[in-house]
Amino acid sequence: MERPSFLDQSPPPGYVAGVGRGATGFSTRGGKYINHKLPKRLQGNITNEIPIEDTTDEEEAEEVFAGIEKKLTSKRMHKTSNLSTTSRDPISDIPHQFADLKRSLATVSEEEWLHIPEAGDTTRRNKRNRMEEQQHRKTYAAPDSLISKSVDLVKLTEEREKILARKLDSGFDDLKRQTDSGSVGIIDKLESLITDVSNITPTSNDDIKKTRLILQSYRRSEPRKPDAWLASIKLEDNARNFRLAKNLAEEGCSNCPKSVDLWLENIRLHCADLHRCKVLVTSAIRFNPQSVALWLKGVELENEALNKYRVVRKALQEMPYSEELWKLAIKYEKDKVEGLKILERAVAFVPKSLSLWKALINIQEPAAAKVSLKKARKYLPNDADLCVLDCQLEEMSNPTLLEADLSAILHNYISHLKNNKVQLLSLKQWLEKARKLEDEEKYKLTFMTLLSVILAEYPLEECVNELKSFEPCRTKLYCFKTLLINHQTDLNLWNIFIEACDLLDNKDEMYTTFDGILFYGSHPSIIKKNQDLILKYGKEICRDSQDSEKALSIFNKALYILPESSKLLSAKFKLLCTLGRFDEAEILATNILEKNSVDDPEGVEKFHYYYASLLRYNGQNEKAIQFLSESCLPHFPKNYKFYLQLGQIYIDTKDYKTSREIYLSGTKELPDSPLLWIYLARTDEIYLKNTIRARSELDTAILKNPTLDILLITKAQMESRLENYQQAELIVDQGLMKFPKSPGLWVERIRLLGNKRASQRKTIFQDALKKTGNDHAILLEIGMSLYSESQYQASLKWFERAVRKNPRYGDSWIWLFRCMKK
Repeated sequence: MERPSFLDQSPPPGYVAGVGRGATGFSTRGGKYINHKLPKRLQGNITNEIPIEDTTDEEEAEEVFAGIEKKLTSKRMHKTSNLSTTSRDPISDIPHQFADLKRSLATVSEEEWLHIPEAGDTTRRNKRNRMEEQQHRKTYAAPDSLISKSVDLVKLTEEREKILARKLDSGFDDLKRQTDSGSVGIIDKLESLITDVSNITPTSNDDIKKTRLILQSYRRSEPRKPDAWLASIKLEDNARNFRLAKNLAEEGCSNCPKSVDLWLENIRLHCADLHRCKVLVTSAIRFNPQSVALWLKGVELENEALNKYRVVRKALQEMPYSEELWKLAIKYEKDKVEGLKILERAVAFVPKSLSLWKALINIQEPAAAKVSLKKARKYLPNDADLCVLDCQLEEMSNPTLLEADLSAILHNYISHLKNNKVQLLSLKQWLEKARKLEDEEKYKLTFMTLLSVILAEYPLEECVNELKSFEPCRTKLYCFKTLLINHQTDLNLWNIFIEACDLLDNKDEMYTTFDGILFYGSHPSIIKKNQDLILKYGKEICRDSQDSEKALSIFNKALYILPESSKLLSAKFKLLCTLGRFDEAEILATNILEKNSVDDPEGVEKFHYYYASLLRYNGQNEKAIQFLSESCLPHFPKNYKFYLQLGQIYIDTKDYKTSREIYLSGTKELPDSPLLWIYLARTDEIYLKNTIRARSELDTAILKNPTLDILLITKAQMESRLENYQQAELIVDQGLMKFPKSPGLWVERIRLLGNKRASQRKTIFQDALKKTGNDHAILLEIGMSLYSESQYQASLKWFERAVRKNPRYGDSWIWLFRCMKK
């Protein structure tokens, strides 16, 4: 830019720098070239010439202005008359105050003159600049002089350029992602606004208008993106504005002819006009000839099967590798021969389609099917369905086929997978494949062989867990049956199998499995290994069919093989007693005792006890006493049950003293048997009314058996019956100090609470639950305590907890029933 010419000229007369910009704070009075306006009385002496050394006029003007200023000053100072007249005039003192600043004006540069603020600038410029500088921290590039001389500046520059290029690329990518995500976000937002047609009510018209405007602007900015068109169409469709929706669909197809979704949406909107739909499908296929969805829509629009077939053939000319189109061609082909040709052509174009190969093999003759199967296994060597299909073909073509032949096919397939390090299908997938075969009788051998071979490839635990969660069906039962053949003595597996049979209500399968495993071949070793299963089998028959005679025949069949089995003999004896056939039971027991034909010494002792119980039940007390005194106690002096049984018979006959003597002799023979001590003390207390002796006997029992808490419980119960509650509470407290985790002692402690405060009862409840680990007896006792206070709702919860804790404890069920009845 050229320098202005006026800057090189001298200033005009009377020019004062800064006056035009409102500069204040200094005066030019006394200057030589000042042309101020003068009073009229002095204007006559003024000439056009500028005096150089005329000081008279200047002095005269100063005197005039001095007089004026003095007069003004006297007016302002009128109210402050006490002010000294000798003080300096403030206005006349202004030039003296700025004298030093005037002298320094000569050093002011041109740039500083230009930055002098205007007189009216009251915007806190300095403070504003300081705040702006804090907000926008200035950064300075370090000069090259700071870099070490050993640094290669050329290489450093190249690296800087690479970093800059990466930053620019990442910036563009971020911008693109933000744009895309923004678009997706808009579409998602719009989708959420218009998903439910029922939400479009007169109150939501404003939202529809706003959404329509947003989509309109989106379509204008991105007319080639089908998302905006689809969202707009959906909005208008849900708003019942069908005409606008159709117009938008037409316009969208014009702008985005490659969008299959737009064409399909347009066809859907014109579904009432079949001809229009066909025209649209034709146009869409012209732009998208490789779209299977459009070809399928074209097939759907045709009414006649022949026309559908023609459309499918045209589609196959465009897309011969589409599996779905080949399936349609097979579906609409009525001629079996032509269908076979189409399938052969289809597997040639799509050789890795399992469904096409299976369809071809299923309609071919067995010989041709085997050839096709070999070709299929070349393309799909690891497919399990082809292996199963191979077994089916073998079974269908060879009626005399053995299970071993099919097992060989399956084992070869599994070996092939292992050699090629291909993972075998999961057990659930194999079970699903077998599930499809269970209803086809012609493939029964394939079904059974497949399950037998596959179950052997997985651990027993995995098989059991998978079968538990599998749906109830014949496949599940046969799997359990197969596992039980190899694990005959696994009672847990038998229980799961029985539960599965119960769910399917298929008892015949259960009985067949029991018979097949237990009595197949009638070999004694099989029965001997599975005596518990025979007992379970008989129990299940009695439980389910109430066919006790059949159960008895099972025991007889087993006893024919193992006549000296104590378990089987005991089961038969109990069953005869259950059937009320006491004479037969007595004969059985007599024969066993006379012949001593039991393989287990414990079984002999058990039958002595059974026979004594039978005599007592039949009312033959004298015979029972004789049998116990002469046969049982002399031969089995260490069995406390015989003492108890003999003592109870004497109590039934009201011979209490003899009963006490029997119990006393039992305690001398077996001092570590707590029941004998308990019955001895109870006889003295209840029948002989000698509480002192009963208490003494319990004390003796406690001394001889210090580790048994049941004796302390019995003593506390006796004191409670005698209404010595303080003594009973003392016994319980002493017992808890020795057995803090005893549920029986805590039960007695809760029973002795009586009418104590609720806070104390709650503390005892908490301590009992904590010490015993929520024992079922404690839960039941707490419920009973609340029940006695008529708190039925609260007690019901405790009874339910007790039942869940131990479902086999009958008292909990009884109290639960009573509480629910309330």
